Amino acid sequence: MAVLLLVLGFTSTVWAANQDFDAGLADYNRSDWDGAITNFSKSIVAGFDLYDSYSYRAFSEAEKGQSNAAITDCNEVIKLNVNNAGGYYWRSLLEMDLTNYSAALTDFEMGVRLGPRDRPQDLVDDLSSYYASRAAREFRREI
Repeated sequence: MAVLLLVLGFTSTVWAANQDFDAGLADYNRSDWDGAITNFSKSIVAGFDLYDSYSYRAFSEAEKGQSNAAITDCNEVIKLNVNNAGGYYWRSLLEMDLTNYSAALTDFEMGVRLGPRDRPQDLVDDLSSYYASRAAREFRREI
């Protein structure tokens, strides 16, 4: 009987977490960033699909303009799967928003090593533009 209660308790916790995750996805798809963040946070606390829960919460935080919080969640995503290029690319985009260009480039380079075909073109364009501008300024200084 105790084992059955333990299994039922575990199942109801997982089911509830799944409901939170599903509600977070629904909020995300409606661009309800506050609702998405709240529901993905509940899903994380319950331990449900941590990789996707942290990823979607990071996306929601970024959409809300909370880049630092989104970077913190990207760090968790990377800890959960250090070999996934997506976490590095996403964190690189956020670092660009915060004008942390060297960190953005470092994350971008890691993303290229792990998933060269996955790189987002807008990130390539942003980094190229920034570093081209910087190189031009340095070049002008040397003349």
